[in-house]
Amino acid sequence: MSLEQVEFNIISVSFGALSQRTAELHRYLLNSTQYYNASPSLKADNFPPNETIAGLAGGLAAGHHAYNVEGTRILFVI
Repeated sequence: MSLEQVEFNIISVSFGALSQRTAELHRYLLNSTQYYNASPSLKADNFPPNETIAGLAGGLAAGHHAYNVEGTRILFVI
């Protein structure tokens, strides 16, 4: 048994999830306050979708599939 790849990713991957949550916060504020009425440009259609969590999970799955070795696993140590 041997490790094929070890990656230390301390902070950067967390920003994907944070950016999605921030986009959700902006949509919440748009729907719950009148603040966004300050500009005609601030409307729901102008808020782009943000699905980075699914993208990160898809990237991990693609990397796992690329090894194509039965019994391989992804381990998260938090």
